[in-house]
Amino acid sequence: MSTYFTADPHLGHANIILYANRPFVDRNRDLDERGRWISRKIARQRANEMDETIITNWNSIVRRPDDDVFLLGDFAFCEDANVYLKRLNGRIHWIHGNHDKAAWAVHHKFASHSPLMEVKVNFPSGNRLVVLCHYAMRVWNKSHWGSYHLYGHSHGSLDDLQDSLSMDCGMDCNNLFPFSVEQIDAHMSTKTLRPIDHHRGK
Repeated sequence: MSTYFTADPHLGHANIILYANRPFVDRNRDLDERGRWISRKIARQRANEMDETIITNWNSIVRRPDDDVFLLGDFAFCEDANVYLKRLNGRIHWIHGNHDKAAWAVHHKFASHSPLMEVKVNFPSGNRLVVLCHYAMRVWNKSHWGSYHLYGHSHGSLDDLQDSLSMDCGMDCNNLFPFSVEQIDAHMSTKTLRPIDHHRGK
């Protein structure tokens, strides 16, 4: 069994291609002079291309049904999110995002769900508490003791603080792939923890 983390796939959401600069648009042919899709047909076609890439990427590394995937919000924009759930490997634990109406409609299909999760994970560096939320936090449970914080929502637009054991695990930060525990741990190893509140030095 392996563990993976991701956020913000926005399956079925054509406009996220434009907002997050995803590589599924020919800006000279697919958009009008205002930078909008020239037609719903083109928008749907590009969203389908994005969906297929994300599903293929996901399943290329999440290979077993008992692999755990922690999905930190903004799953899908569609009529029936179960269409995507049936195609994605692993046990998906959903942390609520702000664009998750479709996910709420099938919330019982996820392995678990919550607005915030705290899980203990076996990283190459050892067992650690990981605090999972759709939104970035400055401090979190046991942050001054070296717990990790993973978030989404910002699509890689926040500064990656070098004195904080936190990171954006969204798909736009990893070429539209989920993050493995090895990738998370390697990134955190480049940081130096410096608590910022009254726990400093404790």
